[in-house]
Amino acid sequence: MMRTSCCTGVLLLCWLGNTAVGDVSATGYPRILGMNIGGPIYYDDSDRIDELSRHDVVILGFYNGWEQHGRKPRSMLDLVRTMKAKNPGLLVGQYTILQETQYDPKHPNREKAAKLDKEGWWLVDANGDRVQWTDRYRAWDINVTSWVDADRNGQRYSEWLADYDYATFFEPVPEFDIWYFDNALSRPAVKRADWDLDGRNERQDDAFVEEMYRVGNVRHWARARELRPDAMLMANSDDLSSPEYRQQLEGAFLEAIVGLNWSTETKQGWVAAMERYRAAIRDTRAPHMVTFNVHGRIDDYATMRFGLASALLEDGYYAYSEAGASYRSVPWFDEFDVDLGQPVEPPQAEPYEKRVYRRVFEKGMAIVNPTRRRVTVDIEPGYRRFLGSQDSATNDGTSARSVAIPPRDGLLLVRATSQGSE
Repeated sequence: MMRTSCCTGVLLLCWLGNTAVGDVSATGYPRILGMNIGGPIYYDDSDRIDELSRHDVVILGFYNGWEQHGRKPRSMLDLVRTMKAKNPGLLVGQYTILQETQYDPKHPNREKAAKLDKEGWWLVDANGDRVQWTDRYRAWDINVTSWVDADRNGQRYSEWLADYDYATFFEPVPEFDIWYFDNALSRPAVKRADWDLDGRNERQDDAFVEEMYRVGNVRHWARARELRPDAMLMANSDDLSSPEYRQQLEGAFLEAIVGLNWSTETKQGWVAAMERYRAAIRDTRAPHMVTFNVHGRIDDYATMRFGLASALLEDGYYAYSEAGASYRSVPWFDEFDVDLGQPVEPPQAEPYEKRVYRRVFEKGMAIVNPTRRRVTVDIEPGYRRFLGSQDSATNDGTSARSVAIPPRDGLLLVRATSQGSE
């Protein structure tokens, strides 16, 4: 569950097949998404603008009133337009979150808290006390179900917040391509609460609570789509396969699918991580913008390559987040500058040889070794390593007829006639 140190958190996506909203079909591989939602938010810094603009997709974390707090007064609209002028193919998204908000009269989200107080929409326990799934972010959870009463306009929080976020972000910045939703989980994060307001606590895994919670999310998405039918909707979600969620969104952000102690790959293995990745592509609408997100040290090139090559087995985006940086940094690697072109093979779910997987592109190939041992595989003539500066022992520009790939590592090769990133 992503958060920022100020008041937002973010996410983002990947692509498969023909597009329904937004044409991303011509974008070459690898497709890189930048999640940059953590505070302090220095989008008005010229170096940060340059760093963000080099991505294919970037998710930003503006907050209500940001324009008054920036170091150099500039509007959200001006900054998004500046990024897109530097990279006309850039897709830009804005972070939002439905399930929780801060309770602080000085916080930028104070208007949300005031509305929740007025309507009695906070999530409470059997004693009537507000609850939170964690105290780490100083936020309190919200009852997004229809068990709470509607306001005088017939809205509950799901619809009201969509209107609020539209007026705050998406109406003043029509150039936003993506409406991003954090914590769109398959069931509530709070373990016990009085969801149906009957004076008794329900568990997070009670089937009727799970369903009503998901319906609350879907109502939120539906209102967002009414307000911005031209935008792609993307969510940070653990599972989109339920009847309520399936085919409701254009994209998904698979947060930390590799790299942390709670990651899918850590707890269940690489095969399970790839199955989750493919399921998200299957359960989203075109253009299926699903992002394979990996967390690791800024100099952990092996983990970065492991995630990137895994992502390239399917038609998704890749996002690498610096561990401990709370989405504040903008990591960039030599591999991100390699131009593989378009795939000449379909997504690869079966190993190439020796439990090593690969996929061939117009200008190169991606290889991944998900095993726990070093594996050597033969490569047909015409490929070489690209010449890089960060990990020059791996990316040394030499011919690649036989390559040894360490455990949980990956490799990008370019065709011998391709210049790659040189």
